[in-house]
Amino acid sequence: MQFILMYIFITLVDQNVISMNSALEQLGSQIKTLRKARGWSQSLLADMAGLDRTTLGMLERNDYTDIGIRKIERVLALLGKKLTLANAGLPTLDELVAAQAEESQRAG
Repeated sequence: MQFILMYIFITLVDQNVISMNSALEQLGSQIKTLRKARGWSQSLLADMAGLDRTTLGMLERNDYTDIGIRKIERVLALLGKKLTLANAGLPTLDELVAAQAEESQRAG
């Protein structure tokens, strides 16, 4: 039973990795769009946010391995935006157990 639950969980997580990556890609392009709409250069926005211009460029291009959440929050605040939490769509343990029970009933 643990293996089946783990398989279901991993499968669901793998499916959500695509949407999480997509959200990160959208973040970079949205920052770039908002910056350009204000007529700001990367250098200006980076200076106002206390970042290096290359860091902001990497953020806009989604070309980074790690960037602090506070840096992103500063950039977004300057652009009149903020981060919010949303349900990632992952099931609870109870939902996984119920799904496994249904699968067992259909198979048995």
